[in-house]
Amino acid sequence: MVSSVKVDIKSFYPMKIYYRMIISVDVGGTFTDVVGVESGKLIVYKGPTTPRAPEIGVMEGVKKVGVPQTVVHATTIATN
Repeated sequence: MVSSVKVDIKSFYPMKIYYRMIISVDVGGTFTDVVGVESGKLIVYKGPTTPRAPEIGVMEGVKKVGVPQTVVHATTIATN
């Protein structure tokens, strides 16, 4: 399952928001989630985790979401 969603979140904030792409990545045992926010637009990618090389799943998500200025990363692979 691979999905990508784009949502305009500017309407949720009373002020104008202008900043560069920020991406948050969560690598789980089954899925890799990449969420990007840029100038009030929310872009979401969910794709399969590649257990032997998790960076592949992350980079696939980054390709779909966009080039980030800032990256925040989390994983549950080591705890599961």
